[in-house]
This record gives sequence, structure tokens and C-alpha cells, in this order.
Amino acid sequence: MLQAERQAYLRNSTLHQIIDLADQGTGNAKVSGFTAWLPLFSIYLLLLLCTIAVISSLYFLYVINKFY
Repeated sequence: MLQAERQAYLRNSTLHQIIDLADQGTGNAKVSGFTAWLPLFSIYLLLLLCTIAVISSLYFLYVINKFY
């Protein structure tokens, strides 16, 4: 019985350690919510800028070919 109790205690303490680590990992996000969204936001912004650049360059080529 002692062995089963010990295993249950170890299992619970490991689970609590994992939860504590997860809480520590999101600590910065709790302090300022913008920190967590910054990488995602920058990726989307980069994607948007690349899309705008491609569309504008294609339009530029279309205008050049049409008038010259």
C-alpha cells in the first residue's frame, strides 16, 4: 500500500510541477497580454507586406506593358 501511495504522490507532484512550469512559461503573457501576441502579429504583418509588395509589383508590370 505504501508503494501505491508513493507512486500516486509522485504522479501528482510531477503533474503539479508541469502545471507550475506551464504557468511560469505564460508569466510574461500574464504581465502584458501584448507580449504573447507579438510574434504572431509580426508574422502576419510580414505576410501582409509581402502580399502587398507582390500585388503592387504585378500591377506595375501590367501598367508598363499596357502603355509601352
